[in-house]
Amino acid sequence: FCHSTFADASSQRVLKLEEHIRVSRELGASFKKVTFAGGEPTLYSGLRQLAEAAKSGGTTTNLVTNASRLADPTGKYRKLQSLAHCIDWLTISADAGTEEAHRRLGRCEANGRTLLQRIKE
Repeated sequence: FCHSTFADASSQRVLKLEEHIRVSRELGASFKKVTFAGGEPTLYSGLRQLAEAAKSGGTTTNLVTNASRLADPTGKYRKLQSLAHCIDWLTISADAGTEEAHRRLGRCEANGRTLLQRIKE
């Protein structure tokens, strides 16, 4: 459900998890608030470690998500529970309020299922 194509990602250097953690720790020690956003941060397997590193610096942490991955297929909120100790604010981002608008914007799966449908399930 992310509108980013990341077409240029293969040509750019990607940080290793340890480097991401170091940067998050430095941000957490230097700023009052650190926000994890851009694309869909819950897709990144190291998100919890980054949030913990930022939080260890005493900062307020925020997660901006479309909420499509907060619950697993069984309806359990394990992802959200695993982040609860290190995320202070949770911001839900939605591009539109109707399924039709989501489809028009291309915010749907190949089968046409939209984020709104997924959240309702």
